[in-house]
Amino acid sequence: TLENTAILDWCYKALEGSSKLGRTWADPKQYKRIMEEVGFVDVEERRLKWPLNTWPRDRKLKELGMWVREDMMEVFPAVKKVFVHGLGWSSEEADGFVERARRDLMDRGIHGWIDM
Repeated sequence: TLENTAILDWCYKALEGSSKLGRTWADPKQYKRIMEEVGFVDVEERRLKWPLNTWPRDRKLKELGMWVREDMMEVFPAVKKVFVHGLGWSSEEADGFVERARRDLMDRGIHGWIDM
């Protein structure tokens, strides 16, 4: 249920802004390929899905979601410069955007995952 959320918009805008700054974030789905391209051999990939907040019913996933949420609550504002310098937003625009993403992150009705 990430469609039309500030969380998903934050992800796309962070990638766009980092790219404009010449520091494009790597896509975790490409890590195996990247590691092989730089010379690692026998690379094994194990993909995991981590919930973005405490929405899962499973106790372990709920706890993992709590830790991911807390981490993301710190990451969202830490990336503010990407929006200000990379996308040319005002500080106030970036603050408002980050606050909307943080609100969405707290919404247990939004069932999102992070690919790890």
